[in-house]
Amino acid sequence: MHYVCEVVQKAFPEIVLGVSEAYQMPVIEIHRDGLISVAIFLKENRDLYFDHITDICSVDYPEDDERFEVVYFLHSLFHRHRVIIKTRLLEDAPSIESVTSIWRGANFLEREVYDLMGIRFQKHPDLRRILLPDDYDEGHPLRKDFPTEGKGWRCSFDFFPDLNEQPRSEIDRDSAERERQVFKRENEQNGDRKEANGSRREEEFLLNMGPQHPATHGVLRVVLALEGERISKATVDAGYLHRGVEKLAEGLTYNQIIPHTDRLDYVCAMANNYAYVRSLETLLGLVVPERSEYIRTIVAEMQRIIGHLFWLGTQALDIGAMTVFFWTFREREELLDMFEMLCGARLTLNYFRVGGVDRDFEFDLVERLSCFLDEFPRHIDEYDTLLAKNRIWLARTKDVAVISAEDAINFGLTGPVIRGSGVAYDVRKFSPYGVYGDVEWDVPVGKYGDTYDRYWVRMEEMRQCCRIIRQCLDRLPDGPILADVPEIVPPPKENVMRDMQSHIHHFVLFTHGFHPPVGAVYCPTESPKGELGFYIVSDGSARPYRMKIRSPSFIHLGALDHMSRGYLVSDLITVFGTYDVVMGECDR
Repeated sequence: MHYVCEVVQKAFPEIVLGVSEAYQMPVIEIHRDGLISVAIFLKENRDLYFDHITDICSVDYPEDDERFEVVYFLHSLFHRHRVIIKTRLLEDAPSIESVTSIWRGANFLEREVYDLMGIRFQKHPDLRRILLPDDYDEGHPLRKDFPTEGKGWRCSFDFFPDLNEQPRSEIDRDSAERERQVFKRENEQNGDRKEANGSRREEEFLLNMGPQHPATHGVLRVVLALEGERISKATVDAGYLHRGVEKLAEGLTYNQIIPHTDRLDYVCAMANNYAYVRSLETLLGLVVPERSEYIRTIVAEMQRIIGHLFWLGTQALDIGAMTVFFWTFREREELLDMFEMLCGARLTLNYFRVGGVDRDFEFDLVERLSCFLDEFPRHIDEYDTLLAKNRIWLARTKDVAVISAEDAINFGLTGPVIRGSGVAYDVRKFSPYGVYGDVEWDVPVGKYGDTYDRYWVRMEEMRQCCRIIRQCLDRLPDGPILADVPEIVPPPKENVMRDMQSHIHHFVLFTHGFHPPVGAVYCPTESPKGELGFYIVSDGSARPYRMKIRSPSFIHLGALDHMSRGYLVSDLITVFGTYDVVMGECDR
């Protein structure tokens, strides 16, 4: 029995219903009434100290009396171990107490579960929908009885009065009423101040920023409560890009899901592919060839550089530095050209495969990448020359959006955001995968937790990427790029159009799919933005019973209010940019 399971079972013999260890991760099933007691014990016990909440999700089993399963993913950064807590809820009363008083990062996570599954969290400070509109009354999409195409779906003809039974004036009134309700709720949360004699003295006003604001890239709305020009509250309104990828995945075979992961963080598609296929390979117990592991690591680090270049250029542009934008995109284009040589695409790449990669790393590409690595460190110095001592850049980033290490952990932050606060958490070091454990590299860590530190961390990470890629190129072994497992991995493409047996094999595999064993697995990967994880629940069929995506962008936005308070309206652009958020990944 795993140490964590043993300690918790001994402390709560009547609450713990069962323990197990799935895919090297302890799983503890508890009674719903004991959740808070177990959660506090896991957080405050110094031998366990699960200080970091990774994710919360839910699974629907409509045939069971205890229909809903709520799953908590916890992580101890100090002890470097994880645990999964599961509890079941009755269909007639899908309710459980909120853990937001223990981990502040649970706020957005519980709201998502409520929105998409309909589970209520008692004592939650602001339990309402988060990805769907507040007035969405057609149910909860991730329930199994909710059709993929939606309930009562209809094309919106709101802008064409002659095609809609409801007059346009009534639509305008309904829309205006919804806006008034949102503003009313925000005013109630912020509160109107009163003088000693009881008369109202309104010092705050609300500013609706986005989704049309260019710095929010057209897909995020933030309702700001202001005292003068200072932010007293920032309420995130997400969901403008919600495409229901997790719901769609339930109707697709495992291979068919790979292209959908490209569209999550479309700036760093390779990282999404990598995270997904690693999760599936863990579920399958599949061993990837050594050459493929080296190629994957190289490509992942190329994608990390691309992601950081994109962030640096757009962040500098939002603050007012245009030259940096052109320079970073100059190097980004070179790497995208290499991706095009590798797989024929530049943005949504779909290069990774279950069991390996689609194409081999040819000599010409190795040579071109080596030349890039010779020049790129000098370009990083050029960016630094423009920004590191620029007084405008310093004024807009130093001591702005400060978050302490303790708060960063409590909110569940990861990636450059948490490392900028002095926490050396990197999945590649904590749980090495690929060949990260075989090469030498360092984890850059900031000191003050401000926007400048997060900028510095990303700059240093690009230098570390060069170190990793250079070592992988020098050690790149010969061998196959796909695992030899015919029931899972398709035959080589050159054989499909020439050999009938290979053609039939390919056809059967892509029409019927493969069947992983029954079970559930969570596999984290270090994407350019932070920890990207896929939780896959398999019922033994060719399609996932449930797939949950742990996206760093979504979780980082949960700390936007905390990190924005007290700063100017203009600083919100910096705060939003410092996360490196891509809303396609956030909304999913």
